[in-house]
Amino acid sequence: MADATKYVKNDKKGIQPTYYENVTVVDINGYEFTIGGATVPGPIKVETSSMSHPAYNPDKEVKQVSKGRLDKFAEKMKRMEAMKK
Repeated sequence: MADATKYVKNDKKGIQPTYYENVTVVDINGYEFTIGGATVPGPIKVETSSMSHPAYNPDKEVKQVSKGRLDKFAEKMKRMEAMKK
């Protein structure tokens, strides 16, 4: 049986990406925070973060542009109840 170690090549030096420490992240609303590190230099621009997302901040208001199926069904049921009276 052939020795498996002779098929392993260790000539892949320098393929690891550069690691930048303390990178600043800026979201679309202007909130800034620092992360421990990343493989891209900062600042990193993102659309939303935990500081501006309404799921994490109940005081943020979400604008509902269109009605969903449940909203349409509830309106239909209200109209049907009004017709019965």
